[in-house]
Amino acid sequence: VAFPSSMWLPATFLILIVAYATSTLDSSNTRCHVGNDFCQDDVTSLLQVAPREQIPANMHVGPCIARVEDLPSSWKLSVGEQALAAMEARINRSDNAQQSFAGTAAARTAFAEVLDIALSPGMIREHGEEALDAVMSCASTWTDAPDQQERALGRARDVLVELGLQFSQLQKHGATCEELKHGGVPTLIRHGNYLRTRLPYNATLDGTLHLLVDFANEAVVDCEDLATLLGFEPSRRLAMFPKTAPAVAEDAGGSLYGALIAAGDIAGMLSDENIKLPAGALQFLGDFWNYLSKYPFPNATELVDQPSSLISIGHFVADAASYASGSGRYTLEMKYAPWMYRFVRENFYAILQTGQVDFIGKLLRTLQDYKCNSANDVQVHDGLNFLLKRFDVANHSWVKQADSTDASVDRQSGVENYKAFRQMHQAWAVCGAFGQREFEEPETYGSVVRQAMAFADFESQA
Repeated sequence: VAFPSSMWLPATFLILIVAYATSTLDSSNTRCHVGNDFCQDDVTSLLQVAPREQIPANMHVGPCIARVEDLPSSWKLSVGEQALAAMEARINRSDNAQQSFAGTAAARTAFAEVLDIALSPGMIREHGEEALDAVMSCASTWTDAPDQQERALGRARDVLVELGLQFSQLQKHGATCEELKHGGVPTLIRHGNYLRTRLPYNATLDGTLHLLVDFANEAVVDCEDLATLLGFEPSRRLAMFPKTAPAVAEDAGGSLYGALIAAGDIAGMLSDENIKLPAGALQFLGDFWNYLSKYPFPNATELVDQPSSLISIGHFVADAASYASGSGRYTLEMKYAPWMYRFVRENFYAILQTGQVDFIGKLLRTLQDYKCNSANDVQVHDGLNFLLKRFDVANHSWVKQADSTDASVDRQSGVENYKAFRQMHQAWAVCGAFGQREFEEPETYGSVVRQAMAFADFESQA
């Protein structure tokens, strides 16, 4: 049974959490595993840790921190004295993983593996919008190889046209609000408008976009109001604040994550001037970002003994960063979301200790949205070197990092072709981590998101 399109993004999130929880339970039996788990000795041997003295948080300037001694104490890994001495003995700041031969090979492999899986007929048929997301995201980070980037964008255009035809068939029976909320049309419109600015004029793409916009407008009429389109009443949802770290983790993997998906869809449709959304759509984006600035994301100390909460919240934060940066096309600044920057920094080494390649890759991509790389930032340096070690252990492949699965896993997960789905996400995350980007100026989608973040900043200071 094909997985319902309405559950693609939430399923992705839950799959990652389940995979991590399973590995955590298994770790009581042995210290070293295959797949995403990693020998603890090897994890600690790759981390770079500063001396224990207290360092004032204001010693660094800007978002990137090149010197290990400038890391605030709350951003350092807490380890025993013996492990600390062993790690300090291995510190080597002379290399630049991103610019190294190994780093280039790791990036090229990730890009090739994403294209190979995402563009396969089965993946397009079963997880079309998510496969398109993966190709578009990786292509955005591949700016140092423009020929390959253009070819990838061209293939993405072909996939988008193929997916768009499905909705043209649905429109013959009348576009509905439910189909707009859960069918992936906003994703196709967002990517289609971007491709139209990057590629030579293509009549088929242009016609597909016209069909999708007509579908969206017809469905918006069926929705009648913003609350129906979102699937929740904004004022009521944005008044909810959980009280504990486990409650935050549950919200981050549920209702809050759903609101983030809705925000991305609204921003994608607002960026097309031909789509008429209900009143209050842009206001919702600003209110949502302002809400996140007040949201009780736990401090790192609260998550020390709660790995499942850390992974739930961490995935939400990384996906919120992807929303804000247009999947890494535009730079982030600390002022846009201090809560986001702080969470990533404080929890970086704890996340590195999970050994999860896809999770680590997403956090590294987030740091690189701030223009931090292995040459100017100590945490990016350590994270990329950790991933290179994993790449080497897996015989220079990212898809081989995925969990060992069998046919029963496909049925248990509820996702068709689960193993390939997981492998795609594995390579996708690393593609963003190693890519050497030339950031773009925000186009229509980016301008909408920046406008919403500026509104949220104004509201928070009012």
